[in-house]
Amino acid sequence: MSAVFLFILLYFIQKQFSYERPKRYQYVLLPIYTGVLFILSLGHGRVAPAWVIGIIGIGIVVGMIQGNFAKLSPYIGEAGEARVKIKGGWPYLIGWILLLLGQLAINLYIAHTQFDLNELINESKSLMLEELFPFRKINGINWWPFWALSTSASVTYTMILYLRSPEFRLTIRRGAHRADRNSRRK
Repeated sequence: MSAVFLFILLYFIQKQFSYERPKRYQYVLLPIYTGVLFILSLGHGRVAPAWVIGIIGIGIVVGMIQGNFAKLSPYIGEAGEARVKIKGGWPYLIGWILLLLGQLAINLYIAHTQFDLNELINESKSLMLEELFPFRKINGINWWPFWALSTSASVTYTMILYLRSPEFRLTIRRGAHRADRNSRRK
C-alpha cells in the first residue's frame, strides 16, 4: 500500500473518533449526488429488481446502525443557536467496512472472475478510496451497486440523525454556518 493511501485511511479512521460539526455538503449534497449517479448508472444495463432492492436494503441496514449509534454532542453556536457535533466511532467504522466488503463481493460476482491476492488487495484499495472520495468513479457500467450502497446508507444515516436531533436539523440547514461566521465578525 502506498504511504499516501495509508495516511488518508488513518486520517479517516481518526476522524471517526473525534466530534465534528456536520457540514451540509456531507449530509445533504453528497447523498443527492450519489443518488443521481445511482440512477444514471442503473440505466446502463438490465438489472434484476431483486438485486437492486437487496443491495439498497443492505445499505439501509448499515445506515440505520451507523445513525442510531452515532454520538451526538449538542452545544450553543457563536450566534447563540443550538448546534451539534457528531462522532461516528466503532459502529460507523464497522458499517463502513461492511459496505466495502459488500461492494467487493458484488464486484467479484459481477466480474465473474477469480482474483489473485494482489488483485484483491488492489480492488480493496480502490474501493476504499472510492468510498472516501465518491467523485473518483463517476460512471461505469457495473458500478450501480457502489452507488446504491453509498446512496442508501448515506440517506438513511442522515435521516436517522435528522430524526434523532433537532440540533442536527438546525446545523445542516441552509445558512447555518454563515450565521456562525457573521456572528464572529460582529
